[in-house]
Amino acid sequence: MGKRFWTKEKLKKEVTKYSSRHEWQKESSASYRAAKNFGNKFFESIAPKSKLTTWTKEKIVKEAAKYSSRQEWFNAPNSSYVSAKKFGDEFFESVAPKVKFKKWTEEEVIKEAAKYSSRQEWHELSSRSYNLALSYGKEFFESIAPKSKQRKWTKEAIMKEASKHSSRTGWRKSSFGSYYAAKKYGDKFFESVAPELKKNKDVSKEPE
Repeated sequence: MGKRFWTKEKLKKEVTKYSSRHEWQKESSASYRAAKNFGNKFFESIAPKSKLTTWTKEKIVKEAAKYSSRQEWFNAPNSSYVSAKKFGDEFFESVAPKVKFKKWTEEEVIKEAAKYSSRQEWHELSSRSYNLALSYGKEFFESIAPKSKQRKWTKEAIMKEASKHSSRTGWRKSSFGSYYAAKKYGDKFFESVAPELKKNKDVSKEPE
């Protein structure tokens, strides 16, 4: 097997040409991938540093106003959506793009619940049907809710899971729990483990 062209020394020199990770990945994808292959610790040690945002209510209101749907907001390359959730349901609903609610029959709620592998996933992606199921009583809810136990996602487990996927959409569909947990750890961590976006077309299903 031949020697690697991109040594650690060459990569350290190459990365100094770029002011952001996006620019580095776009202008020199080969060196970007090579740095990734050396492991997350090395990659983070040389990559341009992400500027972290402290999401206050005022900043969230301004950020949320940029999007026409919750899907678009959720897929934005920052943690403003998750940060809004942390301020509570009342605040979140006051700033989130509005959705048109459908009327759910009992049969539709049962079919909807069957789409999800965990209760967390069901609640995040279809909160209306989830809450309606709860309103029908504990016996009904327990009879249709996903039975899998919610896993506690550590950073190490998330990194391992994310590495299995070539796109953010694929990651989110296959392992929503790890995807959402990565978002909760903040923008810097999420971007360090997430598959690279391809011309902003890597989108996923809209959360309700």
